[in-house]
Formats: sequence, structure tokens, C-alpha cells
Amino acid sequence: WLRACVGHNGRPSSMCEMLSEIGYHSGLYARLLGDCKVCLNLPDEPQPIANILPAASSELCHKHVSSWSEYYEVRRIPTSSPVALLLSFPLTLYHVLRLSGAADAAQAGRTISVHWLGPEQREVNSLNLFSELAFLLPAAKLHIDMVGPSVTPTPPVRFLGAAGGEVTIRISR
Repeated sequence: WLRACVGHNGRPSSMCEMLSEIGYHSGLYARLLGDCKVCLNLPDEPQPIANILPAASSELCHKHVSSWSEYYEVRRIPTSSPVALLLSFPLTLYHVLRLSGAADAAQAGRTISVHWLGPEQREVNSLNLFSELAFLLPAAKLHIDMVGPSVTPTPPVRFLGAAGGEVTIRISR
């Protein structure tokens, strides 16, 4: 999958083209796209998108993940899995929280609010993947407010961390 991401021979390929090339342009992976005819005609999925990940263990995550290879190792995901394509939104936020020091403050009991302006519908479609923040920061109290004109408001989503943390996401226009 990585070869397909970077092997576009000097021309940018769309996410749809890349997913098609590696055989993942269907089901849960394609649901994140929402910008092509195949993606727009997908039937509703009864299972949340996070079901593509192995169940998070009840053990606490004690490692500060700083790369995709470390993440794959911590989550026991085979390196052949293209799950990184799906997790770019939540794990980019994780990385920002780590670099800014906000993750440490949140782990120490301080509530951190994140204002995500202008999310796309595909980010809203992947809310269940933000449960990874509760796994990687099990004691953190995070409130994420996604606000944008092109999203459909949804009821708040909550994920509980193994050490008493909580990630709450609200979507509004």
C-alpha cells in the first residue's frame, strides 16, 4: 500500500485511484472518500468503521508513539495493512497534541479543548477512528469540537480511556 501512495510517477493520484490500485476501494475504506461516483453510491454500513482495527486491549498504552511503525507495533497491526490511510486524521491530531505538550497536560488531568474548523464530511464519517486517541492517551480528557458549513451535525460521540480519560467529539455547523 505504501508503494501505491508514493509511486505515482510524478503525478498526484487521487485517494480513489490509490485505494483501487491496492484493492481497498470498497466498504469501510471507500466510505471516507465521498468524492467519487463509486464512493457516493455505497450502501449504509451497519458496522462502525473502527471495526477494521483490532480491539484495543484493556492494558494501558505506556508508549509515546512517534512513528507509523511504532503505532503498528503497539496496536499489533501487520505492516501490510493500509490502516494508516484511515487513521491520518486522528493520529495527526495525536501528533500535534504530543508536540505541543497538550497530551502530557491532558494525561495529567487537565481538560484540553480542540477546535477543528472546516472539517470535511469524510472526517465526520470517520469519527469512530478517533477512539484511537482514547487508546493512546488513556487518562486524557479531550473535547473536540468540529465546526464547519459542509458537515452534517451529529450527536456527540464519546470514547473512554482505560485510565479514566475521555474523548468527546461534537459536530456542528
